[in-house]
Amino acid sequence: EKEVNVSWKTSAELNSDYFNVEKSLDGINWTVISTIKGAGNSESISEYGIVDANPVNGLQYYRLKQVDFNGQFEYSTIVPVKFSGLADKINIFPSPATTTLNVSLNNQDNSDVSVNIYNALGQVVMSINGTQSTFTFDIAELKAGIYVVEVVCNGELTQSKLIKN
Repeated sequence: EKEVNVSWKTSAELNSDYFNVEKSLDGINWTVISTIKGAGNSESISEYGIVDANPVNGLQYYRLKQVDFNGQFEYSTIVPVKFSGLADKINIFPSPATTTLNVSLNNQDNSDVSVNIYNALGQVVMSINGTQSTFTFDIAELKAGIYVVEVVCNGELTQSKLIKN
């Protein structure tokens, strides 16, 4: 309910130095979330796994980058994962957006809520805190592009993609 288990097996390894577990929100830009030592040279089945304790709500993508001792590497196929939790209680609209962005959530107990908008560099460009159920952002001055809207409520975090026209 709060994490994604990423696991894989190899049937044999030759000069396998390490695996990078990479994650993407858009299938284009990737971030290494973990590095696991490879078996080196092995002719038996090896099992690996990590826990992504910070999944985003909605669709995200995972892949492996297997790197040899000499620096050569190969990528695995990309695996999409749809994660839901707090996201089921949040509505972010419109998207694409041009001038105004609304974030509404079920906050019947008036919990503290933090809403942040991040640019592609991971910088907070807008932020609102409060206990209400609806937050409205004036985004007219933001440049066109892709942003991440992060909502934190009752210790749960969700991130959603925002397209700004």
